[in-house]
Amino acid sequence: MAQILPESPLLSTTTCSVVGTYEATYGDKLMWLGDGYVLPPDEVTAYTTVIYGVPNPVNPTYSHPIPDLTYFFPLGATSFVIHYGQDGIVLAQPLQVFYCPVTLTIGGLRPNRAIAALTSLIPHAPSRWAGGVVVMKFTDNTCTSYTDFTLSDITHIQYVFSCGGQ
Repeated sequence: MAQILPESPLLSTTTCSVVGTYEATYGDKLMWLGDGYVLPPDEVTAYTTVIYGVPNPVNPTYSHPIPDLTYFFPLGATSFVIHYGQDGIVLAQPLQVFYCPVTLTIGGLRPNRAIAALTSLIPHAPSRWAGGVVVMKFTDNTCTSYTDFTLSDITHIQYVFSCGGQ
């Protein structure tokens, strides 16, 4: 069971997610959030997959579900939001980047191979980002609900990770 870290309200203790056969339900309601972009740490190829949501464990009355990413981050996850593209233009649909702070800290000796491959054609210092990453796309700049990640969003991810993930 994943642990909820005090500094991150975006974590879930739900452990029922399994890619491919997962059906997230809360009562009778399926909570599909959208396609997320997965950058696995030990594979060169990133991929999209359906991401489901769970009620917010910190504030269950909050009407928007949060992504259930326990399959990808059994030790918990935190995130940051990308609001600007590489040209400084505000993104109409910001991107939320989820990662595990534990593997980022202790995994420094083993960089994420998918991120390295994604940024290999961009002139920059080699990415030392460690651990897995899941990227979700918001429907708008209110950052309350999600939509599908598309190929046109990859350039924003390339830029962020070519700058060290900042």
